[in-house]
Amino acid sequence: MIEVGASDGGPKEVEIGAQRALPAAVGVLPLRDMVTFPDMLVPLNVGQPRSIELINDVLGGDRTIAMVATRTPDVEVPGPDDLYAVGVLGVVARMIRVPDGTIRILVQGGQRVRIKGWDRTEPYLVAEIAEAPDIVKQTPELVALMRNVQQTFSSIVEEVPYLPEELQVMVANVDDPSALSHLIAGALRLKTEEKQQLLEELDVAKRLRRLSEILARELEVVAIGSKIQSQVQSELEKGQREFFLRSQLKAIQDELGETDEAQAEAGELREQLAALELPEEARKQVDRELARLARLQPAMAEYGVVRGYLEWIAALPWGTSTEDKLDLAHARKVLDEDHYDIEQVKDRILEFLAVRILKPDARGSILLFVGPPGVGKTSLGREVLDPEQNRTFRDHYLDLPFDLSNVMFITTANTLETIPGPLRDRMEMIQLAGYTEAEKLEIAKRYLVPRQIERNGLRPSRIAFSDTALRAIIADYTREAGVRQLEREIGAVCRKIARQFAEGKAKRKVMVTEPRVRELLGRRKFFSESRRRTSRPGVATGLAWTPVGGDVLFIEATAMPGSGKLQITGQLGDVMKESAQAALSYLRSHADELFPELAEDYFATHDIHIHVPAGAIPKDGPSAGITIASALASLLSGRPIRAEVAMTGEITLTGQVLPIGGLKEKALAAQRAGIRRIIAPALNEYDIEEIPAHLRKDLEFVFVSEIGQVFDEALETPRARRRARAGVA
Repeated sequence: MIEVGASDGGPKEVEIGAQRALPAAVGVLPLRDMVTFPDMLVPLNVGQPRSIELINDVLGGDRTIAMVATRTPDVEVPGPDDLYAVGVLGVVARMIRVPDGTIRILVQGGQRVRIKGWDRTEPYLVAEIAEAPDIVKQTPELVALMRNVQQTFSSIVEEVPYLPEELQVMVANVDDPSALSHLIAGALRLKTEEKQQLLEELDVAKRLRRLSEILARELEVVAIGSKIQSQVQSELEKGQREFFLRSQLKAIQDELGETDEAQAEAGELREQLAALELPEEARKQVDRELARLARLQPAMAEYGVVRGYLEWIAALPWGTSTEDKLDLAHARKVLDEDHYDIEQVKDRILEFLAVRILKPDARGSILLFVGPPGVGKTSLGREVLDPEQNRTFRDHYLDLPFDLSNVMFITTANTLETIPGPLRDRMEMIQLAGYTEAEKLEIAKRYLVPRQIERNGLRPSRIAFSDTALRAIIADYTREAGVRQLEREIGAVCRKIARQFAEGKAKRKVMVTEPRVRELLGRRKFFSESRRRTSRPGVATGLAWTPVGGDVLFIEATAMPGSGKLQITGQLGDVMKESAQAALSYLRSHADELFPELAEDYFATHDIHIHVPAGAIPKDGPSAGITIASALASLLSGRPIRAEVAMTGEITLTGQVLPIGGLKEKALAAQRAGIRRIIAPALNEYDIEEIPAHLRKDLEFVFVSEIGQVFDEALETPRARRRARAGVA
């Protein structure tokens, strides 16, 4: 290293600590992640070419520079906008050149300065500066702040290793409040932003108050760190003592020929893993984990984690497989015994198994059963395949390769919307729809009633259900696509009858009839509301699809004096709100032909409110479009919607009716609600083939292609309305 002095070859004396007169302009040295304070002696490493040029130039002059912190340390070559406006004037006291091309300087800080403007930016930054002196008001509060800062800082020095003990003496002997704040602020490890705020604060009392808050925070952090360190040390000592004692205990047990329970379990696990035909990678991983387990004490938390991991590996069928039972006749028999109807679903499953018979070496597949809860998805997958193997197998993430190429996966879902597209594309999807009332009746008679009689300790000789009783339970006490709630209600009846036999109140066989159902289950839970709800203009009955099956919803519309606003409530999604806006726009654009009795300024002088009850349930989708339009048409014309009619379909601005999905589920919902006439898009006419024939007999489908047809079928005629008011049949 070369020590550089004055340009004349001899050393040059530099006065340290003296306040210097401010030059008109001064070179600026940007500081990265660092803030200097007045009167501090600062060592700096200088590496940027322009900064080195600045130092070389000032060494030949008065050696004065301004040290200013950068706002963003990531900027390689900071400009005027990247620097703070307040810094410290300093004098380069010493400079040493390093062989790597950088230089090291020692700078004596002077007074605080504020940058007024920039003289130039090349070859280095030169700024016009003004002094920013401290504001000191000698008050008792200032003295108290000084003492508090001195005491708190002294406590921190005793606990923090990076602060030398000499600082305690220096701080205790400082009488000047400005110098005290500068000394402590420069010594602490704070964020650049915090240090800059302290530097820019001219009021010494405010600076000491802020410094007092920072010191209190740092002291609390130091205290917490000391507590944690003490706890860690205590735990280490405790662990070492426990390890020593357990080592002695193990030696004693070995001497006596005894083993503890944990060792015995670990040995048994080792034998299980040794018997497995593991791939090379898995065997290496198992050996590593077994070695870790041997080094751990059973009381350690990590012991349970490692042991559980190894137990999962031991539970997997490495190198073993079961023979698939691909007997189509047996599969057909099992499906018919346990599941009523759903012939399309059974055929899809049998077709899938037939392919497996013809191509045994086919790669494993994924079957996806999609449908509402309670329609038999899980049980379909369990009697088709080997129940013992598939009931006990559990999948765990082990971070090891495991051959699944010959595994048949069976998955279930209520809806496809929540399944990621890439996963859905890799599945063989089988759709299951809800059951009709007739299907539910047969399922109850064949499966649910016998099962609940047996589960509740009864016998067929003690209890029987009439068809009317089962129909009453289906219609009045359940409202579902599947049969789970139906089985629960049948079970409730069986439990009440079982109690009567147990208490001696029943002596002979009990026939459960419809009146007996109401006596045992209480008041009806569900009612058909269509006739009552649509008796007034402005209410229409719609059909919706949900993940748990079809459902009936009512859409209400009303008008009031206003300024032409449309209000939509009922927790509706964006698509449904857009359908409402499209329906209203169509009606307004065709008001002259549809509602000639309306005043010309009706829509400008009235607000319209559309509401879909059950506001706690989110609703969305375009299929309510024609229902909303019908509710509005009913309101504006004063003609109620026919009570026996429900509808589904999307509407366009030109009045076209577009197709929808889930027609079968919606038809089932209509049947459950007692509705017998359904208006649906003409483009959905082919979907009617998916609906069972007996259900089609009970329902009338009206297929339409434009909204005018919907109004003709749904709205009561004025004459029929007058006759109804007059009581004429």
